[in-house]
Formats: sequence, C-alpha cells, structure tokens
Amino acid sequence: MHRVGIVGVGNMGLAMALRLREQGHEVVVRDIDPQRETLARAAGAQVAPTPEALARACDAVVVVVVDAAQVEDVLFGADGVEAAGAEGRAVLLCPTIAPSDTERFARRLAARGIDGIDAPMSGGPARARAGRMSLMVACDDAVYERWSALLAVLADPVLRVGTRVGDGARTKLVNNLLAAVNLAGAAEALVLAERVGLDAARMQAVIERSSGQSWIGTDRMSRALAGDLAARAHAALLRKDSTLAVEMAEAARFDPRLGRIAAQVFAAACEAGHAHDDDAILLPFLRRQSVATRDADAPARGGASGPLDAALAGRYADAALAALATPYPYALQHTVLGPAQPPPPAEAHPLFHGSYDWHSSAHMQASLAHLARRFPTLPQCAAIEAFFGARHRAEGVERERVHLETHPTFERPYGWAWLLRLHDELHAWAPARAAVLGPLTALVRNRWIHHLAQAPAPQRTGLHGNSAFAMTLALRHARRRDDAEFESALIAAARRWHGRDRRYPSDYEPSANDFLSPGLCAAVLMQGVLGAVEFGAWWRAYRPEPAALERWLVPAPVGSRVDAQLVHADGLNLSRAWCLGRLAAGLPEERERFAAARLAHLEAALPHVVDGDFVATHWLVSFAVLALDDDGDAPS
Repeated sequence: MHRVGIVGVGNMGLAMALRLREQGHEVVVRDIDPQRETLARAAGAQVAPTPEALARACDAVVVVVVDAAQVEDVLFGADGVEAAGAEGRAVLLCPTIAPSDTERFARRLAARGIDGIDAPMSGGPARARAGRMSLMVACDDAVYERWSALLAVLADPVLRVGTRVGDGARTKLVNNLLAAVNLAGAAEALVLAERVGLDAARMQAVIERSSGQSWIGTDRMSRALAGDLAARAHAALLRKDSTLAVEMAEAARFDPRLGRIAAQVFAAACEAGHAHDDDAILLPFLRRQSVATRDADAPARGGASGPLDAALAGRYADAALAALATPYPYALQHTVLGPAQPPPPAEAHPLFHGSYDWHSSAHMQASLAHLARRFPTLPQCAAIEAFFGARHRAEGVERERVHLETHPTFERPYGWAWLLRLHDELHAWAPARAAVLGPLTALVRNRWIHHLAQAPAPQRTGLHGNSAFAMTLALRHARRRDDAEFESALIAAARRWHGRDRRYPSDYEPSANDFLSPGLCAAVLMQGVLGAVEFGAWWRAYRPEPAALERWLVPAPVGSRVDAQLVHADGLNLSRAWCLGRLAAGLPEERERFAAARLAHLEAALPHVVDGDFVATHWLVSFAVLALDDDGDAPS
C-alpha cells in the first residue's frame, strides 16, 4: 500500500481521497480552504500544514489544483513539494494545464530525483469516488511500471497516451476542446429549438436518442432543463481549458475555428458573472443572449447590419489596404525636440504610416489581422500577409519604441489601446508577428500602469483622449495575456474613476466632433470590471433619466462627410452600436430597446464606411468591424 498525499481537496481531490481510503491507502491532504481539509479529515485522512510536509510523509503526491500558477506554487514555492526531495517519490500532475508547463514541471522534478507523471483526469467527482474516472497518462515505461498499481486504484481506465511527458496534457486539451464545442452546441441547439417554437425538454429527449447526442450535452442540458444548476464544474474551468486548447492549436499553426467560437462563448458567460457557476449555466445564458440579438442581428434595410460576412469582409479589407497604402495626407502629431524638421511619415513611423495618422494606421492594421483570422479564405489574405511581412520588421518596431520612449504621452491612451488590440489580433492570427511587436506593447503596458497610478481622474471626452474606451481594449489585452498586474491596475482605476458615477447626464451628448459616447463607453468599461450582480446595481445608479437616455438611442446626425471632424458622427453611430450591443447582453431590463437602437445606429452608418471621402474611409472600417464582429473575448 502507498501513502498518498493529495494537494487540493476540492470536489475531485476529495473524491480521490475517499477512493484511496476505501482501498486501504493512507492519505495525507493539504488545501488552502480549512473546511475542505476538515471534510477530508472526517473521512480518515491526515492533514499536513504545507505541501513540503505532505511530501515528506508520502511516497506519492497527487496535485489536484486549478491552473499552472497554482501547480508551480505547490511544487516549487515556499514550503513546496520540491523541498522534500527524496528519490523514489512520484508527483501526479492532474490539472489541465499547457503542455509546456507540464514539461517544465516534470524536468524540474526529475532533477531532484522525483518521477513527474503527466496524468490529467476526466470524469467528474462521482466517477473519481468510484475509481472509474479516466487518467490520460504520459511518462516513460520505467516510471509507468513503478506507479501503475496506484494509477489503477485511482482510475479505470488508465489511458496510456504516450511516453513523452506533455502528451497527457495535449490529449486532455483536445478532449476538453471537444467537450466545450459539444456543450456550447448542445445549449445553442435547445435555444434554437425554442426560437422556432419547439419545446426544449422534448427536443432534448429526441437528441438523447439520436445522432446529436453527446455525454456532456446530455448531462448538462438535462440538469439545466430541470433547474439543477448546483455548481459541480465551474464555467471558468472550460473557459480556461478551451482557451489553452486554442492556444496550443495556434502554436501548431492550426486554426481551430469551432474551438475558438466555443472558447468565446465560455468567456462571454464568465464575463457576464457566471465564472463560478456550473457550466450548465450556458443554457440560460444563451437564452438571455438570444433575446438581445434577435433584433440586433436582423438584416438592415439597404445593407448588411447583421453579422459580418465574407463579402463585406472583403470590401473592408480592400478599404483598409488602400488606406494604409495612402501616404498623404498624414497628421504627423510630432513634438519637435530640436531644430531639425520632422522626418517624413514613413521614416518617423515605419510601422504606423499611411491611413492619415498613427492611431488610424494601428487600428486599420488590427482590422486587417482580424479579417484575415475570421475569414481565412478571403482573396485579400495574400495581400494582408504581404503587407505585414513588409511592414512589421524588428528594426521598425525598435524605431517606434524609441519614439514612444522619448515622447511619453504620444498617442495616450487611444493609440496605445489600438496597439494592444493589434497585438491581440496578431497573436490570435499569426503569433510570430505578435512576437515581433512585443517590445513596443511591453513599453505601452508599463507606461499605462504608471499613468493609471498618477492620473487623478478619467478623460470624459468623445474624442481620442477618452479613458474608458481605451481601458476597455486594454483590459481585454491584460486578460488575454493573463497579465494580473496590468488587469489589477486597470480595474482599480476604473473603480476609482467611475465606481461612484451617478445619473449620467446623457442629454449633454453628443458634442459636435464626438466619435465616442463618454457615457456609454464608461458603462461598457464597468460592465467588464464588475460581476453581473454588481454591474446591475451600478447601472441602476448610473442610468440617465428616461428623457436623457433617449439621446443615446437615436443615431447622431452627420453634418458633413467631407469634413474630417464632422464625419466623426458616422464613427459615433458605429461605436454606439458596439456599446449598445454589449450592454444589451448584460442588462435584461434594457435589452429590447438597446438591441433595436443598435440596429438603428448600424443602418445609419454602415452605408458610408467604404464609399466616401478619405477623411472617413481611412478609419471607419475599424469601427464597423468592432460593431459587427467584435469577438473581443477571442483567445489570445
């Protein structure tokens, strides 16, 4: 018999502890939650004060925590397992984490004479309790022989997926990506059934006996239909796993289209406040979303204001490529630091010339990367590839970095935000290109953190200085990069600046040259910062008076489409449509009217995106893409 340590006695870890005790093994546990340790102690397990103490008392350690950061802390942090040393000990790595992390952890354990076994698990607590969960095991033959008896106690089947450590993690990610796609598809199918007048419970009964059946769909949808949403597997876990799977696919230069959509669905559910709900919450979440999009996604009169399709994407790509190839006019916005004349745009800004100015060049490039990623068979993709190949070179990035280094407030915050958006789009489409841009985005990220700590108040403007719009894009970037420091700085500033906003005076909007709504942008930022319940309470305090609110719901008139400032109203209508669509998804009480207003704003602006004067066509594509096809939660 083995003496087995389990670090992390949540639902799965506790079930494994009970299984081991039932089979006669001594069990020692460690968890950050004393209540979980108490449950394990009641089942006959001992409790260790630290992972190191647990490892010293056991010959095998099973790590059952949530993510790679927690695994690293358990193994190599203060009082971690590594400190116990001792040849002949094994560590089973059961969480779903990136293969590169599994490989790194196993190498470090091996250096201390510890067998690192790549063994992610699947099956849920009930199966783990009965020893019928699955383990996807990857380790060399000698290690497997030493520990096969213990593995057989924990799981049936034990699935030997290879001898290369990391292949267990790869296998689990592929499996969980399929689970996410199946679950998202199962929930969407029932919402569709209801939309066309079918009874969801009867539809589910048909699915369970037909070709559309899947284990996870049956399990989750039957519970959701019965109103049983008790948290068994948090939605945040499938968000994490599907995002990791998409990242693994993209690193292998494979485009996981369905997987990316599923990851976006789980990200949206989590950001709507469901991260710690059972993943069966997807059914009621998609039901609510379907109400918000029913009208907003309907075709508009005189043009497409529904989801972006390939034909419109091609037109937008042509317009963006043409704008970026137009060297003049160009607003250099160059603060002269000496007697020399400002250099030509292509020399001053080797990455961000063309398209009238620096920030427009940045966001039109972000739009190109987005369109190429979303529509990989577009005829324009070859030209987009060629553009980035010629424009994005290390020496150009360095020149741009030096300019930002010597001009600390240049393009703050609007250009900074679009630079981060460009980095995210490149990372999702062509990660190697994003890596080239890395030194520039790192500088902006650090500058932004410094600025947030110093600035006493936001900029409540409808122009480029608007804080909330830029922070919304930056917050997405921080979350995609898992940048906790940047995310925390943005959230703290948002709460400090907007947390006490009350009865926003929207009847003062818009100003003559606005292309953003200060009030709507602040609301969208706070929607991303606050959980669903807290945001609902914030909105009720912030919501303009009824008559004032109407100003947001009627498209802004455009005074002139050949005046570089008055044409901003077309952009305002597009950015309002983006804001209204996002807010509709999170505010049930506003959903119908915001969805209808979104549609009205799109109808007013979309006909003028690519067929006008250069003062409009050099930038409106980006806001049309944002309004029509914002997958802002797409994996990085």
